[in-house]
Amino acid sequence: MHMYYAKFDEFEIFIRKIYSKLKVLHVNTYFQDITFLNASRWRKLILQPLPQLEEFYLRYYERADPVYKYSIYNDKLNQFVPSFWIERQWIFEAVINNESIIYLVGPYR
Repeated sequence: MHMYYAKFDEFEIFIRKIYSKLKVLHVNTYFQDITFLNASRWRKLILQPLPQLEEFYLRYYERADPVYKYSIYNDKLNQFVPSFWIERQWIFEAVINNESIIYLVGPYR
């Protein structure tokens, strides 16, 4: 799923309505709702309507230029460390370049 101008609350409603036996979920979202990086919200969403999920990929993009005011996700980096994420071998990382900051959650390689 590629989403622009989406809010996590709307995405969560969508996932709950299309309840399925998803085994793989890829989510790319751009410059919008920092809630997409809330590990406890994802944990709850994965455990309830997506219990069969085996692979999870999240990419959250933010602009990294002086004109655009972005909310750096620095105070909550440890959210993706608890046993829920470790047991599934899903890790959090950030990639910074001249144009953007990309926050990633995915399988440990």
